[in-house]
Amino acid sequence: MRTGDRVAVLGIGGLGHLAVRFAAAMGFETVAIARGEDKRKDALELGAHRYIDSSQQDAGQALRDMGAVG
Repeated sequence: MRTGDRVAVLGIGGLGHLAVRFAAAMGFETVAIARGEDKRKDALELGAHRYIDSSQQDAGQALRDMGAVG
């Protein structure tokens, strides 16, 4: 992986919040995935570039729509 690559972090509680911070600090396009719109603000404040509310949409499809492989 290199700077600019996309990283998805599933869950921003527990250790997920650290993963979001590290990924963003390392220069990755960081996508946080969690359940509920109440987590969006937290994810963005932690450094995520995008947020996917998995209770409202299929996270895998949302990532594919962003150009993810898989």
